Amino acid sequence: MRFYKPMNAEEAILQMELFNLKHLYFFDDVTNELRAVFKRSVGEYGLITPNQTEMIDQVG
Repeated sequence: MRFYKPMNAEEAILQMELFNLKHLYFFDDVTNELRAVFKRSVGEYGLITPNQTEMIDQVG
């Protein structure tokens, strides 16, 4: 099992791109809540946060 340091959305996107992933789950470095970033088919990024029903079109 691997444990990663908490990070912000921008850092998570960099990690996602580095490892060529379509999505990445991470713990937010401020709130310590689980979040997810994903790459949309049009090339933009989305961010899913707890208790949020909408997704953010562009991170950063």
